[in-house]
Amino acid sequence: MTQVQGNCVSEFADRGMKVSVDLTRDRAAQAENQSKHSPILLSNTKLLNRDQYIGNAVICEAGSVISFLISADNSRCGFEPIIKSQHQSICEGLYWTSDQQYASVTAYVSRFSSGQQLIKLDSWHLFNRQEGYARSSISIVAKEISSFTKQEPNGTLSNIKMGAEVGALELKFLIFKNLAQIAEAAGQVNDPQGASVTFDAVPGATS
Repeated sequence: MTQVQGNCVSEFADRGMKVSVDLTRDRAAQAENQSKHSPILLSNTKLLNRDQYIGNAVICEAGSVISFLISADNSRCGFEPIIKSQHQSICEGLYWTSDQQYASVTAYVSRFSSGQQLIKLDSWHLFNRQEGYARSSISIVAKEISSFTKQEPNGTLSNIKMGAEVGALELKFLIFKNLAQIAEAAGQVNDPQGASVTFDAVPGATS
């Protein structure tokens, strides 16, 4: 049995960047997400049986179609979110801008920037039957846009100049086959933000 312990949070933050992860609002994923449990975000996460600290973790259910909500504060003209898993690039080369300098800008990422596929979790992983879950790391970086030119009438961007890094995070995804069953058994579906929670990953319970 593997025990995962951490503090419930609604988002992760580093410097001027904030990130949350949830089931996507994309209508194309409604059927796939209908019975899925919302991801649970944990900070200060530990794998107790290994005595291993893994930091920021996203506890989620296999087959979920997810999205990232990324905000950047005090970026000069906007930012570029760069999201990568261990195996592939999820989002790169897309820009969220603001006509007001040093404003807060928010990006909603629900598809791969290359090919526009939905971000579905079980496309990356094979399950470890002994541990009862799969693991993956996803890195998220926000880079500031220092200046750009907007072409009218279609709003195409050109002469984009990048500035400093706004923030950077690495999220550990722990993917269970039945998250609702595990969370409800532990009585932790409705825990308040900041509460310490523990999940048991039992071989067979997620099959």
